[in-house]
Amino acid sequence: MIIKLLKHTLSLWLGTIFILSLTILLIATVQDNQAFAQNGTGLSNAFVTSTPTPNQADEDDENKASLFPGARPRGPGGADEEEEPTETPTPTPIPLKNVIHNGGFETPGPRDIGVAKEWERYENGGAHFFWYDEQWKEAVYSGKHSQLMEIYEVFGNKPYRTMAIHQTVKVLPHSDYLLTVHALMRTKLFHELRNQGDFALDVGIDYSGRGDYNAVDFQGGWINTDLPEQSYDGSQTEHQDDRDPLLFTNFKTIINSGDNRKITLFIRGVKRPPNHIEVNFNIDEVSLIGPDPSAPMPPRAIPAAMEKSVDTPPEVIEVATEDNLPNAGGVLASSTSRSILLIMAGVMILLVTMGVENVRREA
Repeated sequence: MIIKLLKHTLSLWLGTIFILSLTILLIATVQDNQAFAQNGTGLSNAFVTSTPTPNQADEDDENKASLFPGARPRGPGGADEEEEPTETPTPTPIPLKNVIHNGGFETPGPRDIGVAKEWERYENGGAHFFWYDEQWKEAVYSGKHSQLMEIYEVFGNKPYRTMAIHQTVKVLPHSDYLLTVHALMRTKLFHELRNQGDFALDVGIDYSGRGDYNAVDFQGGWINTDLPEQSYDGSQTEHQDDRDPLLFTNFKTIINSGDNRKITLFIRGVKRPPNHIEVNFNIDEVSLIGPDPSAPMPPRAIPAAMEKSVDTPPEVIEVATEDNLPNAGGVLASSTSRSILLIMAGVMILLVTMGVENVRREA
């Protein structure tokens, strides 16, 4: 009797264990389903993609920028933000210089030539041409000397007689130079017969730097200085109604050097009619001011993008491993606990089945 009672008790105990095992198994299954429905996957939350909030999007951009230094941050709407322009360093300016030598004609040349030092002369023939070292105070703009050019009698009825002074100078290519010429023009014509276009003072450039007068016509031509005709004797004339003192005209223009390192400046006087009227041209204080061609070139500025040395070691990006994966809310730990419970439930079911089978045999 007692043995049967123990057998029934054992059967009841095994049945209870069986029911508990089924209950635990059911609970574990429900938790798995809930976790799957909440996360959308059975993987860790660390690998789940979610729609970021505005603040989170900013943080994600910062994190990407820190992990990938070469990546450009994204702007609103996912567009690339433009990088702020780097300031271009201001280059060191090249010093300016008057490249004309003896532009004030204060150093006279040989008396038989009549042209100041550093200057040369030109004429196209067919008339009387004279160059003089002018020292008459009224015909000098500054200092004690100016350059005088004179055209007098024309031979063979030849019109358009010209004479000039010229100087070849060094320049910096592709640079602007300010040309300044102080000059006056005077004739022996009566006041009412002046300024009829018979005489002129022009400037021109031979860009080859060879002192070629004829090349000027093919390289930009001549520029007229618009000098007015004045009395030949200035304030010392015999005509009482024409005793105004002589006045210099300050002529200025910009000359670009182009591709050249040398140019020749020509200053010419022109007499158009083939007559015997004398015309004088006084020239003083000639300057051609621009970048000094003899100055050392300033070093080129290094772009900001090249300031970093090529030897700079790259940044090391730490790669996540199993040991330092972020804890995503305990999902991995929960999965481990459920696995243990499932194994225990299986063992209990096996034990219950074995116990029931023993009871049947003894019965």
